[in-house]
Amino acid sequence: MEGSNNGMPNINGVMYDWSCVKAAIAGTPTIGVTAIDYEDKQDIQKAYATGRLPFGYGKGRIDCSGKITAYKEEVEAWQKASPTGRLQDLPLFDINVSYLPENGKIVHHILKGCKFINNNRKPKGGDTKIEVELDLMIMDIDWGKKR
Repeated sequence: MEGSNNGMPNINGVMYDWSCVKAAIAGTPTIGVTAIDYEDKQDIQKAYATGRLPFGYGKGRIDCSGKITAYKEEVEAWQKASPTGRLQDLPLFDINVSYLPENGKIVHHILKGCKFINNNRKPKGGDTKIEVELDLMIMDIDWGKKR
């Protein structure tokens, strides 16, 4: 396993930051996204035989999930594309997340087969902008390597 930054030196100490993150939903670049959170989890169980310590392990299903936060204006545009006006009724879409630092290694992740699973608005007094956090169902995450 290589060291941090995939063996690439940090140029002038520059690290990945929010400004290098670019997102495209269903192939359309989005500028109103303020946060994106995604992960995959796998059921991994120890297998026991004689004795008290594990003999090995088994791997089960992989479950992908995530959240996306965007300004209300961006969410309204997505909603307008829905055939029923509900975000949950949009067809499956991919989200491309790219990390494009000034100097260093470009990284691409693809969140495949996404669907919004909720639709909400939570404005409150004093807001100078309205952000909407939406949960995602994700079928698979391509972390940039072939499996």
